[in-house]
Amino acid sequence: MHILPSITILAIAAASVTSCGHRHTDSCVASIESSDSIPSSVKTLVKAVAGDDSAAFAHLVSYPLLRPYPLRDITGEDQMRAYYATLVDDSLKAIVTGSEPSAWQEYGWRGWSLDDGRYVWLDESLYDIPYVSQAERKELSQLMADEISSLVPELRQGWTPVACMRSASGPAVMRIDVATGDDGGPQYRLAVFATPAQMRSTPRALLTGYRDVEGSASIISYHFTAPDGSTATYQADVPDGSDPTVEFTSASGADSIVTVVPAYWRDLLPSSTAN
Repeated sequence: MHILPSITILAIAAASVTSCGHRHTDSCVASIESSDSIPSSVKTLVKAVAGDDSAAFAHLVSYPLLRPYPLRDITGEDQMRAYYATLVDDSLKAIVTGSEPSAWQEYGWRGWSLDDGRYVWLDESLYDIPYVSQAERKELSQLMADEISSLVPELRQGWTPVACMRSASGPAVMRIDVATGDDGGPQYRLAVFATPAQMRSTPRALLTGYRDVEGSASIISYHFTAPDGSTATYQADVPDGSDPTVEFTSASGADSIVTVVPAYWRDLLPSSTAN
């Protein structure tokens, strides 16, 4: 599962994409459809968005379609059709339907993208949408605030959620947060809870560290260290398709590997009175 560690608010500026300018949107769409240099998947996307055809759009998507945590990923066509209006807002529609063929670029094995990857990625299917709509940003803000508020008070200030995982073979729950400010300290932290029942309490372990992004595939990994010198490494996307793991190394050098499953904090969080 590709984890999105922070939310970049994409400013929608007309000058940022080579567009049809004052010409009618229908002319822009027609120029895409008639272009010999544009693949069929891009043409299908532009036509679907121009016609607000949620069924055609949903059929083009490769699932699951990841959304920034803690939004839920979109897992199938029916869910995508219901979510379409939330994701494809007026700003994204204007960008897609107002683009000229020259705004679309091919990036080898990564496929095609609009405006250097800011909005969508396609090969034979639509597999990634970096764009975050206004409605999604509003929901994200609320979900993030709610999630952080469920932590013990000393862990709340200055942090925002990145990911949640549970152990595949045990009750442990883990979460990754990112610092909201730049105070010169560690940017990321990993909190480990022995069981879901402990999620509103002080974590069993708290480690801080950093994030790496490697290679053309943008493989993300996280590296953490605890005050006692023990470490943990988590790779969000495993290139060979195997299950993700968190590798722990104790201060004495003993290693343990925990296979984890991506999860949603609010699904596991026990009900409780406010802290």
